[in-house]
Amino acid sequence: MDDLARPAAQAVDDFTKPLTKRIGAAADDVAKGLDDAANSVTRGVRGLINRARNGWNARNYAAMGKPPAGTRYVYLMEDSANGVHKIGMTTKQTPAQRIQQVAGKSKSKLTYTCIIETPKDAKLEGKLHELFRGAKTAHPTSGYNSIEWFALTTAQVAHACSH
Repeated sequence: MDDLARPAAQAVDDFTKPLTKRIGAAADDVAKGLDDAANSVTRGVRGLINRARNGWNARNYAAMGKPPAGTRYVYLMEDSANGVHKIGMTTKQTPAQRIQQVAGKSKSKLTYTCIIETPKDAKLEGKLHELFRGAKTAHPTSGYNSIEWFALTTAQVAHACSH
């Protein structure tokens, strides 16, 4: 009986080993996919929370003081009449002072899209400028500071405000 059982067991082994490897690889792929999905959801939730916080800052900017010591405000200002956004930062002015200063130079009514408090040494403003460099434009009615004005899509604005 052993003489018959051994070859049969070997045949079953030979048949199942590749299947076991494939099933293991498929399980690994599923686990990685679930991991990636969980990370994506986490990033998405974090982005939504940040966007909500930064949007709240934008709507309530008049109550905000100067940036706390060691921090700066990076902001997106919108000139909706001309379809452009300014990506800028301030370390010394309150958001109310800054928007008034820029509105005077641009001769437009401006609103904040978001205000992000960052460490003073953070490079967020420069990173956003680099990310959207293809959308740089001069301010349409004043030509003011084409380095910081951008023609951004809604998705780009949402991405910038989620930091």
